[in-house]
Amino acid sequence: MLLIDLAEGRVISDEEVKYRIAGCRLYRKWLRTNVVTLPAACATSSPLFTEPVLDRLKALHGHTLEDLRILMVRMARRGNEAIGSMGNDTALAVLSDRLRLLYDYFKRLFAQVTNPTPDAIREMMVTSLALDLGASRNLYTESPLHCRKLRLNQPVLIECALTNLRQCGLAWATVSTCIDEDGLEHALARVREEAADAVRQGAQLIILSDRKARRARMPTPALLVVAAVLHHLIR
Repeated sequence: MLLIDLAEGRVISDEEVKYRIAGCRLYRKWLRTNVVTLPAACATSSPLFTEPVLDRLKALHGHTLEDLRILMVRMARRGNEAIGSMGNDTALAVLSDRLRLLYDYFKRLFAQVTNPTPDAIREMMVTSLALDLGASRNLYTESPLHCRKLRLNQPVLIECALTNLRQCGLAWATVSTCIDEDGLEHALARVREEAADAVRQGAQLIILSDRKARRARMPTPALLVVAAVLHHLIR
């Protein structure tokens, strides 16, 4: 950063500029006082579901034997994703004559320029999985309330972390995303309105839950319902 101060008739160094800006407010104190970090470790708990219930949930959410054997088993045993060839000779979901999950209709385009790709483990100096939850305030003002955030070290939460999330001090509301007898369109409209009402009543965190899904109440695909709520709240 280069600053030429015509009033003082001098060039102000990069270090001095940053020191001035950093000293404008008690930023360190604001962060230390207001940012709450969700604990990373949790006590070991008993399984949430019995095996028969878990099998029904797998089928309900569209998991196949291939998903379980090739992807999930490796992730559970080794803590990383299964790596295979970049080719995929299955039919595109939009052209397939089989029932496919909503997620199968989307493809990711990317440029692979490193091997392996940068991630939060090997490139921790420049990448991070951490994210902050909480209200975004007026960008044209500065106050300690701007730092009132909940910091997650990663976006994937296990059960006890979700419990801690509810006890973090931020106002929250849970909205069921299950589809009732009125169908998907009605369910999406209901979820959007319940989320908007919760925000109007002061909720800072919205938990979209399909925990009560069963045969008569199918879960709405998470990709669809999160997008629906996000754009509704933006509007």
